[in-house]
Amino acid sequence: VPSARPTGLAHTFHQEARWPAALVAALTVAGVLWAQGWATALPATWGLGAGLVVGLYMGGRLRGLTGDGYGAAIEFAELGFLFAAALPRIRGG
Repeated sequence: VPSARPTGLAHTFHQEARWPAALVAALTVAGVLWAQGWATALPATWGLGAGLVVGLYMGGRLRGLTGDGYGAAIEFAELGFLFAAALPRIRGG
């Protein structure tokens, strides 16, 4: 998602982000999830989905993301992960 303004944290992040670094991060997370087992796969998927939905929604509304938009996407991703991790306990399982 492009940055909404030509200055600021989001612009710097967008300019410095590279695919090789994203690939290394994704492979690292995949390795940690594999080591943890399937118990973290569902919460991680919820977290990823929540972060993507918020990021894409805000990016569409603002025609790009701001630093606050990235922060909101991160916070919603964390909430999605924590909600999905707590769901079996809430349901009594």
